[in-house]
Amino acid sequence: MKKLFSLLAAGALLVSCCLFAACHKPDDGLPKVQKGDFPVTIGDVTVAIRPTHAVVLTPSLADIVTDLGYTALLAGRADECDNPAVAALPTVGPGLNPDTQALYSAGVDLVLAQQPLPDSVTAWLTASGVPLVTLPPATDGASLEALYVGVAKALGGELSGGAAGETLFGSFVSAVQALGSSEAQSPQGSVLMQLDYGFVATGDSFDGWLLRTVGLTNVAENGVGFTAPADMAAPDKVLTPTSEQQRLLACQSTRSLAALAEILAGKGSTDSTVTDSTESAFTGATASYSE
Repeated sequence: MKKLFSLLAAGALLVSCCLFAACHKPDDGLPKVQKGDFPVTIGDVTVAIRPTHAVVLTPSLADIVTDLGYTALLAGRADECDNPAVAALPTVGPGLNPDTQALYSAGVDLVLAQQPLPDSVTAWLTASGVPLVTLPPATDGASLEALYVGVAKALGGELSGGAAGETLFGSFVSAVQALGSSEAQSPQGSVLMQLDYGFVATGDSFDGWLLRTVGLTNVAENGVGFTAPADMAAPDKVLTPTSEQQRLLACQSTRSLAALAEILAGKGSTDSTVTDSTESAFTGATASYSE
């Protein structure tokens, strides 16, 4: 098992490095733009000129900006953003309710969020002429692509940013697929990913999409909202990611790859039993992939 984990971790690191080399640009200067990049419209929001003092309000957005090589365009972050690449940036308070004075002090010219902000904050941004681009977390491949491309376009423009976002998305998908493509480097048979609070990775979740993309059969695929389906079959393996691994998966970025590799290698929680809330959904013995 130690050899298996080493192979998975090395594979994830190799792909991550390749992804970084392909998408990252040195942060000693601002990324270049070309004619036709700005103005750019994301959803119903138009970014008139290339931002240079953007603020990110979630760890996922901070990670994606870092993966794109656009950290030089950031001037602030929410308290929750823990990526080392943005640690030196000033904070603007909690991501769901940033402080407008802190935003003003950062000289903000673009805010990237994933959830609606309080009316008082959105009113201040509107009055200040600061675009607010809201990009919800991904639940599958299509929404992950939209997330990556949306962030990239907001910062890098229609053409340059759009191409960078597509490249990052393609590299991420290839990296996930690579984790399940080499012989016995991932669990065999059907699996159940058991999350905190009795939840499981269902087919309508990002975690469920990851399992499909790796090439695994998820016994909770037909479940909805992280709730196991009533007719769920017994899995061959139970994957039990730690709370930290789950948090990194939720970042939906390059940092998620190492966490996914650890989970597939059985380097998760030492408690591999099926919780009471999911045990009644199937009968038969279950085996943990944490040998």
